Amino acid sequence: MTFLEEIKTLVKSTPIENRLNGVVVYKIKDLIDKNVDIPKEPGVYFVGRSTPQQKMTLCKASDLGYQNVKGGWYENKEAELEQKKEKCKCVVYIGKTDCKGGLKTRISAYMRFIKEMKENKTSKTRHRGGRIISLIKEVYDLDFCWISIADLGVKAKTIESLLLEKYGKEPENLPLANRQY
Repeated sequence: MTFLEEIKTLVKSTPIENRLNGVVVYKIKDLIDKNVDIPKEPGVYFVGRSTPQQKMTLCKASDLGYQNVKGGWYENKEAELEQKKEKCKCVVYIGKTDCKGGLKTRISAYMRFIKEMKENKTSKTRHRGGRIISLIKEVYDLDFCWISIADLGVKAKTIESLLLEKYGKEPENLPLANRQY
């Protein structure tokens, strides 16, 4: 199963089931390096690896030379995160945004956080899911896509919750970088 195939399975029987046509999958490195047109609308987004076989090495923040950030680095949670990583197929994070500026603002902040961590070893940008994603050594090779929900009349949080519920109620069954829903 590929990243996009897993997403298709997740969105079945949700309000965004018919929104997958035209979804473009980008590499994180391309979202950081290139000028990509991201909508200023509410939506959900997905981060993952192309296939379950794609290498995904989870590192400690100290091993990557990262300085402390707001919210910390999940110290003493390495075993828990490693177990979640082993269960992970392709999707490693599901996020949402209803904020002003929509997907463009949220995804830009996410990419800024990843880039600042990799280049400067610290960031003033805050992103809970981004903290775990930035601990993946191969972060620039991860896939990223989004689905706009602008005209659905439903909140992005509702869609995100519907998607995460498909993993079960226990936090250890959620995608790697999702801590709760």
